Amino acid sequence: MGHVFISYKREDQARVAPLVAALRDGGIDIWWDQDIPAGGAWRETLEQMLGASQLCLVVWSQRSIGPGGRFVREEAERSARRGAYLGVLIDEVLPPLGFGEWQALDLIGWNGDPSDGRIAGLVKAVRDRLAGELPPRSIDVPPPPPRPRVRRRLPVAAALLAGLILVAAAGGWWLSRPAVPTLSPTDFVNAELARMDCTWAEISGVPPGGEGVRVSLGGLASGPPLVRELLIQRAQDQAVPLSDVDISRVAEVPQAVCPQLNHLRPFRESGNGRFNLVPERGPLARDSGELFGLVEVEVDYSGLPPQVALLGLDDRWGLEVLIPNLRDHPPARTEGERRVYNILFTDEGDNVRNVALILALADRPLALDPVVPEERPDTPAMLARLAEAARAGGWRFELGMVRCGFEGGVERRC
Repeated sequence: MGHVFISYKREDQARVAPLVAALRDGGIDIWWDQDIPAGGAWRETLEQMLGASQLCLVVWSQRSIGPGGRFVREEAERSARRGAYLGVLIDEVLPPLGFGEWQALDLIGWNGDPSDGRIAGLVKAVRDRLAGELPPRSIDVPPPPPRPRVRRRLPVAAALLAGLILVAAAGGWWLSRPAVPTLSPTDFVNAELARMDCTWAEISGVPPGGEGVRVSLGGLASGPPLVRELLIQRAQDQAVPLSDVDISRVAEVPQAVCPQLNHLRPFRESGNGRFNLVPERGPLARDSGELFGLVEVEVDYSGLPPQVALLGLDDRWGLEVLIPNLRDHPPARTEGERRVYNILFTDEGDNVRNVALILALADRPLALDPVVPEERPDTPAMLARLAEAARAGGWRFELGMVRCGFEGGVERRC
């Protein structure tokens, strides 16, 4: 059997990831855009993998049926023309015009639980389609939500008069409406970055330029060029005067850590440069097969809450508690409210990529060890516990802005 291509809106990635995992657990060969290697030509790869797929599973949601879902609709149309389309509903929506008579499976309200009986039905439907045992249009689309009935009808003349009155009133409001403030380019970029999956970036500067506003970003993203393209395109769509986006300080993040970044997304805090990683203070060295080096961590404590912990994130083991209480950790030096710490990193002999250092912030003591145990790697269950604990404890997470790469691979040194 050939592979199944997953078509979805990028902003739905956190909701689609459990679906991909469930299908793969069912023995189905799945391909989605998270499988594109770092630095890969994403547009060309998407087109190639879509054309080579035996089936395209299209995830319909509020986002994918909206104006921003044009790529999803195009992928669905291409697949439907060759009889390789299968739809899945994750929101109470009707598929776009032209897909109402095609099959769509109901996963509305699914919380990611693989034991949900609908997942077994979806796996079976996909396998049957791949085996040619299920016709393309054999599954009915769930009916739309019931609409309230109009109990009485106005006479035609009265209805026309009421319509004219409403039009006149609307016209008067439009002419006298208060001016709506235009969203500034920086506010627009911050709002868009907060919605992007597998992206943890913020504005690091607004350099002077010609017409329009240019912004510089710093942080992490699974595809920095795509982030830049999306920001500029969406700015044009919304008439926001954003002329360019500098992504030279946005690091390419491995796909393996996307679940961690997505679980932390609701609790992220912008530090405006108060937590930085500075260049290594010496060459990388190897000892017993492990490549290691030293990185300096600068933390400006002005305005930070009482409890501060330091977490590490790598592409093999996931999240790790490095220093449970950073305030009690002796700094290498102190400069006013700024403390500088020496941190040793290692690739543990397996060329593991150290992706980021993260501050965990709270007003009360951080009980991180029970949530992020030493027996790694982390799992979806652990990430769910972390999100629950962060919500209950008011935890916030701040990314260390990387001034220089600190991962262990020889080819990735500064």
